Amino acid sequence: MVATLNLRRVITTDEEGFKHAYHVPPDVPDEKAEEYFPYDPPDLRQMDWDEMIKKLHNLLLDRGFFTYQDIQSMDGLNNAVGAIITPEIVSYYKTQEVHYE
Repeated sequence: MVATLNLRRVITTDEEGFKHAYHVPPDVPDEKAEEYFPYDPPDLRQMDWDEMIKKLHNLLLDRGFFTYQDIQSMDGLNNAVGAIITPEIVSYYKTQEVHYE
């Protein structure tokens, strides 16, 4: 017979303001969470943000978003931002995938 762990999630915030999740046994105090199983998304700071900024700049220009007045249609702005950032994040997740078991 295999025993299963009943883990709970504890969220902490580091000194830089990033939140981190840990899976800990029920009897472990929150203060000791960092000694257990991290459960974070991939570190987005490692992405090529300079390249995304260039792509986004060029797309905003191509779509005619030059002024605050131009971006009043948030759908258009959201679509432009999403068109650049979403595929990059999805691709990054694929390359950084960690399987938690």
